[in-house]
Amino acid sequence: MNPKEEIRKETENEVVFQLAKQINARRYLSDVFVTNCPFCKEENNWLIFNARGYHCMSCKADGEIEELIERYQKHNLNKHF
Repeated sequence: MNPKEEIRKETENEVVFQLAKQINARRYLSDVFVTNCPFCKEENNWLIFNARGYHCMSCKADGEIEELIERYQKHNLNKHF
């Protein structure tokens, strides 16, 4: 991996880590986090996310991590986590 690619990956992982920290997500794997899905109407539905994106196992919401961050910031979704 070239140095620019390594820096980009570290930056992406840091953004995801900061989001996980803000919403009290649990670490699932080294770079994967889980939390309750803010898009589902029911509790205990897992939203899995990392630098590549997010996916809900129940409602099938998925997309780029930037979309999740924007939605979190725009709608103040932390009250759902």
